[in-house]
Amino acid sequence: MPPLKLPAPILFAACLAAAPAQAGNSHPVVLVHGFLGFGPEASPAGFRYWGGTGDLAAHIGAGKRQVLTASVGPVSSNWDRAVELYYQLKGGCVDYGARHAASNSGAGEVRKPAGKCWAPDPASNPHGYPLALYPQWDAQHPLHFVAHSQGGQTVRTLIQLLENGAPHGPGSEGDGDLFAGGRTGWVTSATTITTPHNGTTLRDNILNFAPVLPVLAGGLFALTPHRKPAGFWKASNRDAAQWDLGPEGAAQLNEWVKTSPHVVYFSIGARSKGDSDGVVDTASMRAPAGQPVRAFDGTPLKGSWNHLGNYEGYDHVGMVGWSTTPSAVLPVYDKLMEIISAL
Repeated sequence: MPPLKLPAPILFAACLAAAPAQAGNSHPVVLVHGFLGFGPEASPAGFRYWGGTGDLAAHIGAGKRQVLTASVGPVSSNWDRAVELYYQLKGGCVDYGARHAASNSGAGEVRKPAGKCWAPDPASNPHGYPLALYPQWDAQHPLHFVAHSQGGQTVRTLIQLLENGAPHGPGSEGDGDLFAGGRTGWVTSATTITTPHNGTTLRDNILNFAPVLPVLAGGLFALTPHRKPAGFWKASNRDAAQWDLGPEGAAQLNEWVKTSPHVVYFSIGARSKGDSDGVVDTASMRAPAGQPVRAFDGTPLKGSWNHLGNYEGYDHVGMVGWSTTPSAVLPVYDKLMEIISAL
């Protein structure tokens, strides 16, 4: 594997040296996986999404902060994944929204799938649901999000819903908690790693970078029980990952999912084959088209994408430690943690 390099002058070390001293924070970090990804409960023996045979979550925390590893639908749309992520963190039962569920009923969408719940209080959990990861989440207890691949689109969608609620107006999605909006300040920063913000023309290549696909193949729909396999991959189904990951689907997402003025956004790219990392076009990793973006100069700016540069010689899954030795990618996360800790 070629050495880790960033294009000058966007070097992490230089950026950090230029950054003003700040009091810092120890807000928890939430890791959000990409397409065909999985959480700890579905990890093959000895293999993690975050780190491969290593453990990125443990390294990132290193006794300094809480690190939460999310698990959302591996082939689901960013809307569904954002909803799942909210309830998994905060607690409660998933509600995909009245209008959204009705619009996608033909693809098997069910508004409130039975049992897809997380308990916010372990002392009051008669159904034995998994425990919510961070039930105290609010503006006084904010989070940092670090997301890989499609996970970056998912986190952007979640922030949009948190702050602004349902895109078609109050009440359009029923009474689901997330769709009320008004949750400003709940997210301090959002970092996307090799995310196809504008889709990828290499969408089909994702399958070539899924060594755990045989493990997941029989369980994809077991992990998304609210969906029906029949017709799921049809081109006409726009409530699935294969739509959101393409240029047309990404453009549609970018029409209503905007960059929040209250959040610091960072993006990290990679390049291993020509102008891509083998899966995502490198240009698409920088920021959503038409939204504010700048090269990070050491001073984080809210309401803009602060681009931290491109890692040369690292492919799509190498950025989470799969196709290289786990230790090779640790500098990416060490530098990122230094930056967000100073916010």
